[in-house]
Amino acid sequence: MSLKQKDENNIDGICISSIYSENDVNEKTLFKHTYANMHLAKDNKVLSVFLYYNKNNEIINIHLNILSSNDSVFKSLEVLNMVEYLRNKRGLKIESKKIGRNELCPCGSGKKYKKCCLYK
Repeated sequence: MSLKQKDENNIDGICISSIYSENDVNEKTLFKHTYANMHLAKDNKVLSVFLYYNKNNEIINIHLNILSSNDSVFKSLEVLNMVEYLRNKRGLKIESKKIGRNELCPCGSGKKYKKCCLYK
């Protein structure tokens, strides 16, 4: 989510991710997803907030990170592939085309669709 105006730390936006299992999450993939959204929103600096919940829907942990367009990951091939995937996904109507078990995940992780942690 982009802010209407930068704050005193020059942060353009905030990205909040709700995570219900600390054990199964791949934060690197979540960061790449945030970087891809930064590309699309044309944000240079974003506060990334990961909220970890337990089975009772109580927050058990919070991770705060400031991500910048100057970070090396921002221009990585995986992030740029994810940008294209998100751009196409947002521009098209939702279709019910089933993704096969041997197809690569559209997030750009390089993993097969059923093995990718972002789309479980």
